[in-house]
Amino acid sequence: MNRLAKHRRVLILCGIGLSLALGFIVFGQLLGPLFMDQYAKQEGVETAALLDLFSKSSAGWRDGTFCVSIDGKNPSELFLRRFQNHEPRVVRGSACHPLIVGPVTEDRTGRHALIFRISKVYWVDHSQAELEWEADCGLKCGEGGTYRVGWKRGRWVAECHSSWVS
Repeated sequence: MNRLAKHRRVLILCGIGLSLALGFIVFGQLLGPLFMDQYAKQEGVETAALLDLFSKSSAGWRDGTFCVSIDGKNPSELFLRRFQNHEPRVVRGSACHPLIVGPVTEDRTGRHALIFRISKVYWVDHSQAELEWEADCGLKCGEGGTYRVGWKRGRWVAECHSSWVS
């Protein structure tokens, strides 16, 4: 076989490999949730909703703490590591309590805190979910609503659907 034929074969194989790689990337971005395990999908949805809540609540809370509860329980330490560099600091929900009169505080530091509670994830279809949320900032101070989270351009994106304020 001459050199030109060898180069042609290498170019064809490289072209096929590149086509397959691009196909997997596009396929993964569009249909990724179909092939994720349920736990990874749920954590992705929860993370997207919390990050959106945090971004809307961060103003004025740089010196405070965000406390997170998921479906009435503390999130795992592994889940909380997703927020390890977040400001304000993110801790498990049981680390913070509302005072009888006054704001929510973190038990360990006494710093002001917001408690974020999100519900169990309810799946609308393979790439969309909904969850309920509420934020507790103290006596007669809170808000909540519903998030719809969808898989868009290769990541989970949260959109607040409805909300209430107290």
